[in-house]
Amino acid sequence: MTRLLALLVGSLLAMSLVGPFAGPFVGQPGAQAAPARVSRVVLVDGTGDVWRIGPGEDTWHFFGTKPEVDLTGATAAHRAHEVRVTMRFVDLRRVRPQEFQVRVRTPETFRRAIVSTAPDGWAGTDRLLDRHERVRACPGLHHRVDYPADRVVVGIPRGCLGTPDRVRVALSAYYWRPMSTLADNPHDDGPPGPAYTRWLAAPSG
Repeated sequence: MTRLLALLVGSLLAMSLVGPFAGPFVGQPGAQAAPARVSRVVLVDGTGDVWRIGPGEDTWHFFGTKPEVDLTGATAAHRAHEVRVTMRFVDLRRVRPQEFQVRVRTPETFRRAIVSTAPDGWAGTDRLLDRHERVRACPGLHHRVDYPADRVVVGIPRGCLGTPDRVRVALSAYYWRPMSTLADNPHDDGPPGPAYTRWLAAPSG
């Protein structure tokens, strides 16, 4: 009788802890904090991690240092009216043609902003492409190539992205040479690839 009573008390105690109205508590499996909602991310990149690819090649090869394209970091922000990124370089100079690319993913679509510079236009031109490489009209798309400050700023209006509630951003820079292309990204020390930031939420209010 005493053993039966102990079993009943134990069963009632277990139900009070894990029954239908009990939530997860500290140390209980499944107790996870919700991911923080952020609208801005700062990337820090080491120097000397530039990569090279040649004509007809489909694999990037480690190159090392090229100050004009070597990224030291970047900032991406989902603002009220635009997605704005700033890329920072070791020594951004007017030497050879370059491209600065901003890939943006939303829950519904993909867009790629490209800023191109060359000897006949060091201030650069910009355009916005869709996933099929078609140029999309985007009033308000803007950029600034600031050579003295070693940085490039690109702003993409949220309306050109479908006014999403969140975005992910991938950044890269390219330096064109006669027989090869050099590139870097601020996400890691590897070659340009599908590395994206975490989801950046649209600012509330």
